[in-house]
Amino acid sequence: GEVDGGGALHVGPRSAGARPGPACYGVGEQATVTDAHLVLGRLGPHDLLGGGMAVSVDRARAALGDIAQAARCSVEDAALGVIQVANAGMEKALRVISIERGHDPRRFTLVPFGGAGPLHACELASALGIRTVLVPPHPGVLSALGLLLARQRREQSLTVAVRCGGTTTGALEAVVERLRDGRSGSVRRWVDVRYPGQSFELSLTLSRLEPAVIAAAFHRLHQRRYGFCRPTSDVEIVNVRVSLEKPGPAGSSVLAGPVQASGPAATRAVYVDGGWQEATVASRRGLLQVSGPAVVRQYDCTVWVPPGWSGQSDRQGNLVLTA
Repeated sequence: GEVDGGGALHVGPRSAGARPGPACYGVGEQATVTDAHLVLGRLGPHDLLGGGMAVSVDRARAALGDIAQAARCSVEDAALGVIQVANAGMEKALRVISIERGHDPRRFTLVPFGGAGPLHACELASALGIRTVLVPPHPGVLSALGLLLARQRREQSLTVAVRCGGTTTGALEAVVERLRDGRSGSVRRWVDVRYPGQSFELSLTLSRLEPAVIAAAFHRLHQRRYGFCRPTSDVEIVNVRVSLEKPGPAGSSVLAGPVQASGPAATRAVYVDGGWQEATVASRRGLLQVSGPAVVRQYDCTVWVPPGWSGQSDRQGNLVLTA
């Protein structure tokens, strides 16, 4: 983070990366979001990697001191500003993939991942009107787990450029069989569809490629996505796509529960809304209920539960937080 000549605070898009890393790691000098969380108490000096990686609060405060001096505020308010600017950037990205695609985020549950995602999730949810956040058992390694446990899938596609009024179910299903090419596995069919003359398509997933069903589904989706449709117009099928899927390996042993966090439940001061508050510091393992303000620690991530949020663990090891 830095303050420009006009007094505006900027966070990113440059990253400190692993090297030199946040100032608190002991090498870099520039303040990062990680340093801000540390100054605010949302991260503790022994929270990372189950206490195996100590970080320096003093170095984080020194790095943020430059921003505080330029902004003429306290180090804590500078850190809070860094978090707020970072959240604004993530909120914008979430709006792009929800509101701008015709989805009301208030109808959804926010699922954070990565080591830092759960530190921001509740505040992002509040900004978008989302009432529920689901933190999976292993957010910090979610992508790796997905790679290990995902169904095996092979995708094939073919451009057909035919109109629904000029083709048949048999002709479209013949394309599916051609793409399948005798391979085993469950088949998923979808098509890229548009009105004639459009330069973009919408994708539809269907259990059977019937032209009349495709056209009707496209009209509905176009209405929902863009606010209008042309029900009397023919519909053009641009591409037929097929995926062949096989079950992935059983993951019950891997997903049995969250990993062990370091240290017993305790309290520490956390800077919230312009002042310090006592927050619960809890281990994720064995956690049944939590109320904010609270910090939930585990080896691969830290969860920040702001005031007004509370949650409980479900049978699958997810931490379900609600406002």
